[in-house]
Order: sequence, then structure tokens, then C-alpha cells
Amino acid sequence: MGRAFRVEEGLFFGQHRPMARPPQMRPRFEIPVGNRGQLVFDRLREQLEATNNEFYGNVRSNFAFVRFSEEQRTLLSPHLELELRETDAGTMLLGRFSPRPNVWTGFMALFFVLGLVGLGGLIYGMAQLPLDGPIWTMWFAPISAALIAFI
Repeated sequence: MGRAFRVEEGLFFGQHRPMARPPQMRPRFEIPVGNRGQLVFDRLREQLEATNNEFYGNVRSNFAFVRFSEEQRTLLSPHLELELRETDAGTMLLGRFSPRPNVWTGFMALFFVLGLVGLGGLIYGMAQLPLDGPIWTMWFAPISAALIAFI
């Protein structure tokens, strides 16, 4: 039946089934397309050029980007990156869902700022330690590490 998801019989609410893989921040997939790779991209280009489409994007040689239209896009709307790659088994369509680049950059900036605050608090607390000064700023290190792990 292909790559469709299906619900297994006997799986109800309250029963626990361990996940095969943990959730990913930027999920990836691979689909073998044989020798129809350019046909897939040609059809994608036709769909993206349709006038009343809820998606837009670019198709360039072996790469494509698909995004929501401006009217339907929100801050956390994903975009899809596609690539055709030749392998020994034939052509593979590689895809990756990810947040928009500016959202991804914002997450990385937040991680960087939290890391700097933790490191600065740790350095300041260590400098105050031999001077018998207040070392409460050392708490910034575990707090920022916990926030980074939580985000």
C-alpha cells in the first residue's frame, strides 16, 4: 500500500506502544523514483505555477523548495526542500521539512544568547569566589543549560 500510515488493530487509547524513532526537528524522507525524477519535478513545477494554488516555490535542476502562500503562512509554517540524487539503486527523491530560515536563525540566536548568559554568569561567579563576593550568578549556568534543553 505504499508509504501511507495505518493504524494497527488492537491499538487503543491507554495502551502504550514505543515509538520506532524519536520525533525530529527537521524530519527527512527518501523516496525511490527510478528514472522518473525529472518527470516528478516537471509535474511539481506545473502545480506550483497554477494560479490558484495554496503553495508556491522554485524548481531548479535537481533542487526544489515548496512553501505556503503568503495568505496561509504563519510564523511556524514549515517549508519543504526537495533534491533529486543519483544513487546506485537509481534516482532518489530526498526531502526535508524544516521551519523557515528566519525562524531557524532565531532559534540558533536564542541558543547562543542563553549559552553566553550561562557562561558569563559562571565566569563572573568564579571570579567572585576567591574574593568572597556573591556567587549567585553561577546559577545562570545550570538555568541556561536547562532552558536550552527545554527549547
